[in-house]
Amino acid sequence: MIERADALHLRAPELALVLGERAAALSEAAGADEQWIRAESLVVSSRVRLGDRPGTVGRAVAAL
Repeated sequence: MIERADALHLRAPELALVLGERAAALSEAAGADEQWIRAESLVVSSRVRLGDRPGTVGRAVAAL
């Protein structure tokens, strides 16, 4: 799921956002920290590309 979101990141950030959100939730539930960081980074990047910069700061800090 993360690979698909990454592939869509530049062409369709809204789809990358949805897939990234789902991947982040599944990764967090599974305790897979490395995948969670990657998925969360995709979500943050997608939100910024869609224009939601101020609302993304908290998630960006958490992913770092």
